[in-house]
Amino acid sequence: MRIRSLFRVAGIKGFLTKCHNYLLNKKTALTEFWYAMYYGKKIILLESQQLLSGNSGALYEYLRGKKEYRSYTFVCLLRRFDKSSFRNKRRVLAFQIDERDPKKRWLSAHAIIAFYDDVPIRPGKSKALTIYLTHGCPALKSVKGIINVPEYVDYAICTSDNMIPLMSQQFSFPQEKFVVCGLPRNDVLFGAKKDISALVSLKKTDKVILWTPTFRKVINSIRNDSIKPQPFDMPLLETWQDVQKLDAFLAENHLSVLIKPHPYQDIDRLKQLNGLNRIHILYADQIVKHGIAVNDLFPHTDALISDYSSIAFDYLLIDRPVAYVMDDVDDYKLGLISDYESLTPGPKLKTLDDFFEFLKQIARGEDEFAAERSKVRNYVHSNPHGGYCERIEELFLRNIQERNS
Repeated sequence: MRIRSLFRVAGIKGFLTKCHNYLLNKKTALTEFWYAMYYGKKIILLESQQLLSGNSGALYEYLRGKKEYRSYTFVCLLRRFDKSSFRNKRRVLAFQIDERDPKKRWLSAHAIIAFYDDVPIRPGKSKALTIYLTHGCPALKSVKGIINVPEYVDYAICTSDNMIPLMSQQFSFPQEKFVVCGLPRNDVLFGAKKDISALVSLKKTDKVILWTPTFRKVINSIRNDSIKPQPFDMPLLETWQDVQKLDAFLAENHLSVLIKPHPYQDIDRLKQLNGLNRIHILYADQIVKHGIAVNDLFPHTDALISDYSSIAFDYLLIDRPVAYVMDDVDDYKLGLISDYESLTPGPKLKTLDDFFEFLKQIARGEDEFAAERSKVRNYVHSNPHGGYCERIEELFLRNIQERNS
């Protein structure tokens, strides 16, 4: 009797398991049917560090502004994303890139094309395209072995044929898979100036210098790409006296400096510079909050101070002076690209005195590297006049429906 009872129980459990699996499959099928009806088949994936930033964000803004894409669903996959600050809509959804969500999984599996800036993403459809929009053109620091573009990526974009060999070497990606388009984020340089008064208040009589140091010490990480001690996690500024001297010099010469730290940079010690008269820190969260991209700042400035970042290539498009901070070049772990010297038309700042000399030149309106900068701009950018989003649309989105039909 006991053996029969055991078989009976086992039989009931097996039956219930089959029923559960049947209902689960039905539920899954109904859910997927609902997603297909509600979201449609025209799904575009966009990956970026923050909500609608970088090249993916610029391309998104362009596409969303066109009537023909109103029926498309845009899925933003983000590394830094606070769900409480964004409410998903029918045609625009956002998820943490590593989030396990059935809806996100379905949308990714049915996307017709994916664009990414940072973390590689791959749509599930066999005929879908994956396009690497890149961080830049590339960076002036060496990223070989750090940024590796997967084999499944169909294309990577670049700014000119001249840059393809360098980018191929840096990204370990075949030269024949690069397409010259220009970077979407640079289209803002050819339109109307965006109002930045909600972000920072500048004196109308001041000339403005944008300082964009790349990250050294990474937030929430032990990684530090420079072994040189930096009390404020900033190059050149080594003491509080240096900071005060700089702030006073800027006031004397009617200058202001906007410091825009990299989103990855640990900013705890940098916050000590808050509240100064002519030095303004623009944090990534503030910029996103006000709907301003870093390149929106360019037209409001008279010069750029960079170091090993690709942003220096972007700035060439507005043809204003650029200086390159190199005070920790011997202590910088990543090293620089082989073409660094030939692609950096501007003074190299290795000391605080070099820094002040460059500021004096800006105050006096001097621009000794103008001719050299023009040559490098035309070498780096085959089209220095904008229309980059439109070019990407023509190359990839115009034919994607054909490929997926």
